[in-house]
Amino acid sequence: MKELFSFVNLVINGLMIGSLYSVMTLGLTLLFGVMGVINVAQADFIILSAYIVYWMSHSYGMSPFISFIVTVPIMFGMGMLLEKGLIEPLQMRTRSHGEFVRMTLPVFFGVAMVVRHSMTALWTGDYRAITTHLTGKAFTSGLIRVPILRLLCLVGSFAIVGLLYLYLTKTKTGKQIRALSQNAVAAKIVGINVERIRLISFAIGICTAGFAGYLFSFIYTFFPGAAGEWVPLLFCIMVTGGLGCTEGTLVIGILFGVVDSVVGYYVTMAFSRVLVFITMLLVLLFRPRGIFGRGL
Repeated sequence: MKELFSFVNLVINGLMIGSLYSVMTLGLTLLFGVMGVINVAQADFIILSAYIVYWMSHSYGMSPFISFIVTVPIMFGMGMLLEKGLIEPLQMRTRSHGEFVRMTLPVFFGVAMVVRHSMTALWTGDYRAITTHLTGKAFTSGLIRVPILRLLCLVGSFAIVGLLYLYLTKTKTGKQIRALSQNAVAAKIVGINVERIRLISFAIGICTAGFAGYLFSFIYTFFPGAAGEWVPLLFCIMVTGGLGCTEGTLVIGILFGVVDSVVGYYVTMAFSRVLVFITMLLVLLFRPRGIFGRGL
């Protein structure tokens, strides 16, 4: 019986961590699905957002729980600057969409290195962590234990994914973003301001890193180079779930979170990641668009 409750705790933990995986991947999914941007710097923006939460708390006394009101606008503004300063000029100078997609990889690798080494120069390579009055506390019922911060992370993750899904499916701008992801030429023909929608899409994609970094800071310790550990997993979730599919990102993120929790406990975390990446390879082999791949 004790082993059963232990397994249930692992599954619950996996659901909570997997929801964070989903939010961390959300910006990647949106940017590639709408614009074809391979944003390998997404994890670095997440770590940068976690640092903003840390320093707003330690330097200005702001409660970490409300620090998203700072991280999200900063990331949104950074997204707009990057779109105008990098993406738009790159689109003008490339001869085809395929060439543009290929060029975004080295461009955002460069962005990642600038962000990563800037964080190291400003804040050193020391590990940081956010500590609150809820750190280490949990709801317990018999042998079931649910850490409060991870539960809040689960609720916040579902709220963010749900709000983005409603925005994309119910608002005029969201529907234009979806139209752009399906056919940019047709979207322009019917009168959609493609440049404006690309700007908004990119800003939202980077903005999700602000939310993700906010949630990330409560669960994990972090340092400037931590992003390098997360990039492969985030791309794996995006590809497996389906390029441009928010529902796929949510489902696969949670699934991989459960795999990490259960297999990581009973075997090793390394073996868990072996299973995750084998899953991605099998999906690419038999369903290249991803399990839920059908566009935004």
